[in-house]
Order: sequence, then structure tokens, then C-alpha cells
Amino acid sequence: MGQQGMALKSIGMLAVCALTLAGCSALKGTGAGAVLAMFKGKGDQPAATAIPRAELEKAGIPLILVRNKTFGTEAFVGPRDSRGSLVNWATADGVLVTLRDGVLIETRGLGGDLMSSAMPGIGQVIAGGSHRRSYFYTGPDDRIFRLDLTCSTEATGSETLAIFGLAYPTRHLVETCRGDGVELQNEYWMQGGLIRQSREWVSPTLGYVELTRVID
Repeated sequence: MGQQGMALKSIGMLAVCALTLAGCSALKGTGAGAVLAMFKGKGDQPAATAIPRAELEKAGIPLILVRNKTFGTEAFVGPRDSRGSLVNWATADGVLVTLRDGVLIETRGLGGDLMSSAMPGIGQVIAGGSHRRSYFYTGPDDRIFRLDLTCSTEATGSETLAIFGLAYPTRHLVETCRGDGVELQNEYWMQGGLIRQSREWVSPTLGYVELTRVID
């Protein structure tokens, strides 16, 4: 079974798991905390967005909600380990997203994953000048493809986001990238210097993932 099949199979179950992870103590405020992971179930099983904020806060760690419309997936990820500005966020059963200064640079366990990338920091994205991106992603037969793009960013105005019962004032940025006959757009909702929410491209197979910072 391929990566996509494995991802789709795991989505069919609902799991709320506690997992102690080595390295969590390196993350400020988490100690040896637990990672709360939840996959969207089928049928009458509740969606992740139906969980009350008070229940999520019981995990005692920061949480990001990861969603992908292509496969209809959603999962909470908690911090696993960090190296400087790079943080790995993971579920209890293998989904992982890697962020550098809040910008997505790698994924695992989603299908059509972003294996590695050369991405600008969020400061460069905010600045709005021209910058380069290189994506290395898995395609059919698990082959790895490279896509090189030139990007620029435009601020589109202020928006207030409603996230699990709280309102966050943000500044909406749209990053447009072109190259090799491809055009894509990444979006960022900035709360000061923090990316409160983003919609970022991963691969042709997966399309975009939405990342929402739910619990700080």
C-alpha cells in the first residue's frame, strides 16, 4: 500500500492519544507533556473542530490543527522537538509537519509529502520583495520531484479570525509563486510576528494544507 493509501486508511479512525515524547522538555512550557492527536472520523464521529477549547487545553501543550481538503483530513499536532527556529510538530501515529519560524518546510505521513525545501524565513515573506522557493516532493511511485519558483508577497488587509471560541486580529498576506509553468499562492494570517494561520502548498498530490495555531 502506498503513502496515500496508508494516510487514507488511518483517517477512518478516531483516536485521542497521549504520548510522551523524548525532546519535549527542550520546548519552553511543555516539559515532558503529552501530544494530543485526533483524526477526523467517518460517519457520526465528531470533527476535530467540534472539540471544546477547554478539552484541548487539558493537553497542556501548544497545538496546531492541520487540515487538507484534498484527502479530507484533519489532525492536531503538538511539538515533538526543536532545533533553533525549526520545530517538528507531530501526532501520536506518524503525521509530522516541520515549521521554521512558523513557515512549513516538510511533511510526513500525509501522502504526496514535502520531503524537503529551500524556503524564505517569514521576515523575508513579510518584506514583500522577490524571493525564491524550491520544493522537493513525492509524486507517483514515490519518486521525488523538484519545483523552483520565484515569489512575491502582497498584504491584502486586516482580518479577525475566530478560532475555537477566541477572536484574533490578524494581517492577511498572500504570497504568489511562479515557475516551470506553475502558479501557486501561499497565505499567512499574521498576529504580530506570529503566524496564527496559514494555507501552504505541499505538492500536486496533496495540494494545500491549512495550519491553525489553536493553543499557544
